[in-house]
Amino acid sequence: SVLFEVVELSLQHILPNFKECWWDHVIIDILICNAGGMCLGLLFLKLMGIPRYQWVKLKDIRSVSGKLKRVASQLAPRRIDPYQWKMFSSPKRLIWVAFMVAYNLIQELNCFTMKSILQMPSNHFTTISRLIIWGFIAIGGARGLYVYAIEEGPLKAKRVPMAAWTAFTTLFFECVWIWKMKTEGNYFQKPMPGYVGVPLYTAFTLFIVWFFLHFCSGSLRTHFKFRVLTNVVFYLIPCSLMFLFLTTNVDIQLKQAEFTAFIDKYHPFGFGSDAEIASRGPISAIKVKVGDIVDKVSKVAEKAVGKVQDKIEDL
Repeated sequence: SVLFEVVELSLQHILPNFKECWWDHVIIDILICNAGGMCLGLLFLKLMGIPRYQWVKLKDIRSVSGKLKRVASQLAPRRIDPYQWKMFSSPKRLIWVAFMVAYNLIQELNCFTMKSILQMPSNHFTTISRLIIWGFIAIGGARGLYVYAIEEGPLKAKRVPMAAWTAFTTLFFECVWIWKMKTEGNYFQKPMPGYVGVPLYTAFTLFIVWFFLHFCSGSLRTHFKFRVLTNVVFYLIPCSLMFLFLTTNVDIQLKQAEFTAFIDKYHPFGFGSDAEIASRGPISAIKVKVGDIVDKVSKVAEKAVGKVQDKIEDL
């Protein structure tokens, strides 16, 4: 929930409908809608985890509503297995949980990007139908990935189940279509501002550092100073995201202009379009030159591969 609000703040420059006031992000989205939905979901799972068996025959139930409830209960799952993620217990579990979180963020972001490309309102039939379909896909996909990557014991799957592959394939083709529209339709071409990129890259770098400090330190984890260092790196991650929130939010924009000017002055490569970067001096223009060289090399490589394929077909 919090990370998707970070995604919204990070992509305001290409998706204008992500520009919301601070209380919309914090109170309505996180505390009311998302947190309320999570609490209701946990309550539902708790109630479903205590099955109540009806030993009365269907013909002995007098009311029509009682018979309908009995028939509907026959279609319910036989049991509800709780998920034990324990993502901080091992690097493997944390990587898989991070993968699922990133997967979910991309799936939710695709809804907004496709809606923007197709210029559809939020209440359009296609938008609502996609969310409903993804709801059913997510049930089997999350369960399939859990039994493959996290589950331990006899229920562990040796291969990725079909439901998980269905979810992966669906998201893959959505992303391919969005990327095609971005490159060929010139959508989402506005560069990321520096006051967005720097906190994001900082938080991601701190997460990588914390990951290695937490899981790959061995005997050093027993030292007090090392634990303090690990905790400091960990808590710097939400601090970076909070800085992103304060500088990016349309109602606050704390020191946004000053921070942008600081980045443009001291960052050797900077953020922005190629023309803006090149105008900052000869050192900053290196990025543009390197990009041009990479493009030329890729074009030459494509021509060489095409010639080799033609010769192979002739043979």
